[in-house]
Amino acid sequence: MNSRLSFSGHETFICKHFWPKKGIDFLIDGNKFTDEDAVVKLGVGKNMVSSIRFWLKAIGLVDDDENPTELANLIFPDNGFDPYLEDIGTIWLLHYHLVTTSKASIYNLVFNDLSKERVDFTKDNLHNFLKRVTVDRQANTYNEKTFNSDISVFVRNYVKPSEDSSRISIEDEFIGLFLDIDLIGRRKQTDIDRKVSEFYTIERSERNNIPKEIFLYSILNNNYGNSISFKELVSGNNSVGNVFLINRDGIYEKIEELVDSNYGISFSQSAGNQVLHFSKPLNKIEILRSYYED
Repeated sequence: MNSRLSFSGHETFICKHFWPKKGIDFLIDGNKFTDEDAVVKLGVGKNMVSSIRFWLKAIGLVDDDENPTELANLIFPDNGFDPYLEDIGTIWLLHYHLVTTSKASIYNLVFNDLSKERVDFTKDNLHNFLKRVTVDRQANTYNEKTFNSDISVFVRNYVKPSEDSSRISIEDEFIGLFLDIDLIGRRKQTDIDRKVSEFYTIERSERNNIPKEIFLYSILNNNYGNSISFKELVSGNNSVGNVFLINRDGIYEKIEELVDSNYGISFSQSAGNQVLHFSKPLNKIEILRSYYED
């Protein structure tokens, strides 16, 4: 993966649960984020307008001209698939696009790269990892303040506030879009000097609450062709294994569900080679449609 690294833009705000619909409705009505009255029409402060704009780009819900994408138009209109994000499958879908769109590099780097190096990390660990990657790939991108801000927002997007957070912080943070998928854990560790460190866990598990259709959509979106190796599904760049932190058992289970469905999918295991086969072309949007309309 050699795409240009990109950091900041969120104005220190996490992506709130109601922001995608608010932003997409605003654009569908013919408005632009650069309009002088955007603050009034969106009902938020200037920095929040910038943040909503950023998250729509980061999640891939708008194109380069800031028009809603096909996915956004399917989900967020009042008659869309899931305009108020009540289905956990939609949250997994948006998480997938946040990681793979690569408009906010920290998400792609953590799930594709850091997760292969370690199963937990402190904020300092993550900072050092990002610094190493950027120095190797794009040295002039490194900025300590920017990285600390990105790390703070990343953690707050996925980890529920601790009990010692302030009341205002708790009320604000519990409306984060990605908290309900419970993807990243938190634990505290005390060293011999009684110093307490906070670790964030990125361990792989079965992820049983990912719908098979969202799993399949994510495979199809990677354009593998009519077959893909199990190894690629587990650990390839932007693979379902990496993006969703699914372990091998969880991927096997999802494959079994797909093979048992009417998608023309088979799974072969011979001479140590495990391969997922597609007997016919599948349309990823139609897969989503079948999920939401069932």
